[in-house]
Amino acid sequence: MINKLLTSDKANITVHFTGRVDTGRTDSLPSFKPGDTVSGYVAILSTENMNYKKLLVRIKWRTEGRGDTDESTWTSIEEPEGALIAGVVKTVAFSAVLPGEPWSFSGRYIAIVWGIEVEADVAWKINLRHFAPFILAPEWAQPQR
Repeated sequence: MINKLLTSDKANITVHFTGRVDTGRTDSLPSFKPGDTVSGYVAILSTENMNYKKLLVRIKWRTEGRGDTDESTWTSIEEPEGALIAGVVKTVAFSAVLPGEPWSFSGRYIAIVWGIEVEADVAWKINLRHFAPFILAPEWAQPQR
């Protein structure tokens, strides 16, 4: 199980990946092949009581770097109105079969980044947000010598 932690003054948001997670590629990011299932859960520990209009967990990719940016949501889980209670962990499960493309890429001028994005739409406050990246790429065979 791998988690990415964001600490803010309002809440701690953690993304836990479960199931088949390969961390052998780079920087201990979870890695998946096209067609794999990415699954796990999001845990939100609020430091104060707050109501949200909706809670979104998106599996998506986005471009980063120079030029225009682009993004696409592969799967989205939405919980309607609810509450975060101080000191009580709120969990939301996610699971989706990943597409064949686009693959994760990090180049000189542009990068394609896959990840789990969490957003709580909180009325009259700054929305709680977190992005936990992962890698989507095929396995490459090592050349035989």
